[in-house]
Amino acid sequence: MPRWIAQSIDLIVLATSTPDNTFPASAVAIQAGLGINHGAAFDLQAVCSGFVMAWPTTDGLLRTGAFKRALVVGSETFSRILDWKDRTTCVLFGDGAGAVVLELQEQAGTREDRGLLATRLRFRWPSQG
Repeated sequence: MPRWIAQSIDLIVLATSTPDNTFPASAVAIQAGLGINHGAAFDLQAVCSGFVMAWPTTDGLLRTGAFKRALVVGSETFSRILDWKDRTTCVLFGDGAGAVVLELQEQAGTREDRGLLATRLRFRWPSQG
């Protein structure tokens, strides 16, 4: 990432269920690795839906006006915690990472607008059917 972009990021959200650290947040290591010494960084743990949860969470924080540009990262290293002898689950999970930079911009609100226009997340406990 070019340094000028890194320096414009003032929020880092890391969606992970397999952080390198519990404290400090692993997002802080990303922040330090990019040479960013300002803004906020935190981990979000929501298992498989982590990256999907990180998008609207970050969007909501950007909309408050407290932040201008955010780096959203999804990263997992399940290979460290899986039981490789349990073939019913180990074949479902793997390691991987991806990231996106989000920036709030005023738009006209038409179909031609790009970005996260709206979200609606719902959760159900298994016992709720």
